[in-house]
Amino acid sequence: MTDLYQAHILTAQRYSYQDIDLTITSETSRIKIEEIQIDLQNAWNKKVAELAELNLPVWDGTTYRVEDIDFNDNRISLSLSPTIKYRELFTESLFTDYYRSNPLYYFKHLSIAAIVETSDGKFIMGETTYPHRAQYDTIGGGVQESELPINTSLDLQRTLHKEVKEEIGVLPHHISEEYICGIVVGSKTNMIIISRLRLNVTSDDLQALFLTRTDKDEFKDIATFSKDEYKKLCNASASYRPFLSQLVEV
Repeated sequence: MTDLYQAHILTAQRYSYQDIDLTITSETSRIKIEEIQIDLQNAWNKKVAELAELNLPVWDGTTYRVEDIDFNDNRISLSLSPTIKYRELFTESLFTDYYRSNPLYYFKHLSIAAIVETSDGKFIMGETTYPHRAQYDTIGGGVQESELPINTSLDLQRTLHKEVKEEIGVLPHHISEEYICGIVVGSKTNMIIISRLRLNVTSDDLQALFLTRTDKDEFKDIATFSKDEYKKLCNASASYRPFLSQLVEV
């Protein structure tokens, strides 16, 4: 079995969201580790208090888990269950040895992210706010039932549109081209659908749009890079991000 704690590419080719055959189930194959639940709750309470001191918001909704994924004839078969609590993900580093000990403990939570290119050929990253994250990160986030329930594959696209609106102020009519360019596994069993977004606005226009974003906490600013600079930054980053330097060419 592939080690899902080792970042890797599942697929690197173009798809549309209509190419995803989606199934939603309330059942999960994941087993909860009962012996760590009290420690997990205590760890979560501590992190909530730490973020409160920094005046940063805390969210503990439900994220979708990938129960199964398969690729065949230029289509993606994807089965999801809304079964992962964010507090489990946020405290994962404290219990990694437990989670890694059995694939049935793996989160396999689904996220969605975008490689964003402006009309003047600049690539966009967000300058992060939270102290536990890298300085720059991709635009996107977890696929969360409590924010936008997923019923069809187009809801995954709507989730991406929601994220780019919230984080950088981009609306669907600012997007001139959009497609899935790959799906990757991060370093903590998470699976990320990577989309390529080409905008019909310049990097200067995007700075103005950024001021209209609805989520003021995720990013404090945006940074623009040439393609070579973007690829260099991705290659120097952690988890799945080095693969973006390959997927940007898909």
